Amino acid sequence: MTAPNAASHDSLSERPPHGSDYRFEHLNLGLFLQDVRFSGTALVPGDRLPDATLFDLDEREVSLRSLAAGRPIALVTGSTTCPATASSMPDLNGLEERYGDHVQFVLLQVREAHPGAKVGQPHTLRDKVQHAELMRKVYAVGWPVLVDDIDGTLHRQLGTEPNSLHIISADGEILYRALFAGDAGAENAIAAVAAREQLTKKSSQSLLPVFNSVGFMHDTVVDAGAGAYSDMVKTAPPLVAVALAAKLFPFVPKKKRGLVLLITLVVLGVVLAVVMN
Repeated sequence: MTAPNAASHDSLSERPPHGSDYRFEHLNLGLFLQDVRFSGTALVPGDRLPDATLFDLDEREVSLRSLAAGRPIALVTGSTTCPATASSMPDLNGLEERYGDHVQFVLLQVREAHPGAKVGQPHTLRDKVQHAELMRKVYAVGWPVLVDDIDGTLHRQLGTEPNSLHIISADGEILYRALFAGDAGAENAIAAVAAREQLTKKSSQSLLPVFNSVGFMHDTVVDAGAGAYSDMVKTAPPLVAVALAAKLFPFVPKKKRGLVLLITLVVLGVVLAVVMN
């Protein structure tokens, strides 16, 4: 899979000032650690998100609220090189089929989580739109896929997580947020909002969805191209070891390999403890 980075001379291709730290070329530990908690400056439930002007895949400006047409919005961030996105998309497609009449689902292309030689970090808005089209195809998304500006103004307001979920009311109030769109509580939150019920839980920073992405890590990062995997090795060697270990279970669905690996390690630990005693 390759996302072309062809430059043109229209307004969508104007380069912003060089050196934006938002558009990183190489993953590092600092960036990696940013993804495991919402930042202190991120909008929280109860805050109001200003209406955002985004771009659709035809490069037309789209008002987020106008698109929703009076419905609440389930705004998901993602990219093709993000294992968490890969693991959450099948369930999200199912949720959109179930609740899409009452909640407007939107997938927002953000910066690439693991940029590589095949799918690098977009440098222009035209690049970013092309990356969004690639993401739509790879994950068979039948609902709107949009992008914000090249330096991720909307994404930074939400916290820069690679695969977060925010539920936003028709008038812009953030009702719910989850660090990962694959959070087990996401469906309950979407169902409650669709039924116009009060949410009992408004925020989740659970890391449990990471287990669901373990089986996707190796292939997703390899598919990004040269450089992506070596950056991951330098940044998080234990995570690379886990991703490689998950490859030992090809007979297990990718989404369940993390859990199977964890159970296997626990069983081995117990066996070793018994033998050594």
